[in-house]
Amino acid sequence: MRKSTAIVSAAIVAAIPVAIMSPAEAAPYQVTASISTSSAQSGLGPVIRGSISPDTAGKTVHLQRYISGTWTTVDTTLTDADGEYAERVTPAELDYKIGSLKFRAKVVGSGGYTSGASPTVTKTIYGWQSLAYMDAIYGDSRRYVDGNDEFFADEESADDSWQIKDPLVGQVSTRYTKWDLQEKCIRLRGFAGIDDFESVPGAIGRFIISIDGTSNDSAENYALGSVEFLYEPLYKTRYLALKAYKLNGNATVIGVGEPEVLCSKYLPQDY
Repeated sequence: MRKSTAIVSAAIVAAIPVAIMSPAEAAPYQVTASISTSSAQSGLGPVIRGSISPDTAGKTVHLQRYISGTWTTVDTTLTDADGEYAERVTPAELDYKIGSLKFRAKVVGSGGYTSGASPTVTKTIYGWQSLAYMDAIYGDSRRYVDGNDEFFADEESADDSWQIKDPLVGQVSTRYTKWDLQEKCIRLRGFAGIDDFESVPGAIGRFIISIDGTSNDSAENYALGSVEFLYEPLYKTRYLALKAYKLNGNATVIGVGEPEVLCSKYLPQDY
């Protein structure tokens, strides 16, 4: 009798379906993501790179930004043969947002693996902003600043510019334009020189960058037809001033074409 009971019990147990999931079926993709400091500060949009595990070639990676409480895909890319990926997210894909932004990478489950996402990566993203249109603290009333004015120097041309027209010979103390950068900008770029079309042969002048009251005067004189490309660091600068003056009576316009600052905040504009 005991033997029969054991046989019946064994039969009942065998009849009960048991669902056992393998570890692979239950495991999510493991995803990593990082953003290099240099790419975040390039002004071109950050490069997000990382990998997925297990290594899968051709897997779609969703690059996402945290927007208003929701993870939103802003770009996608594919993994290589080692399960790695790297993709630059453009300013347009970021809706030209700058400042402290949150990112992650996500892959959708397939092949027995569930969806997986990387930890959140927070980075300060920088963007270029034109000084020609930025609200400024001006020097004397005779300063000339026009963001719409064309500027030509040694065959370089710009639609946006900072200019001083007819500055006094050898005097710069009141000939300047100053901006409050709020310690949000890290770089200045543009090209400086004497305007080819509004100056006469023999014109000589000087351009000066002043950072928080300290002038960066290279002691380099500009002659008509010469140009200098600017790429100046502005780490934690509060006030940036651009100054210029002429060294003889021939120069009429000294300026900077395409003056821009790389900032983590959009500063007020004057139009």
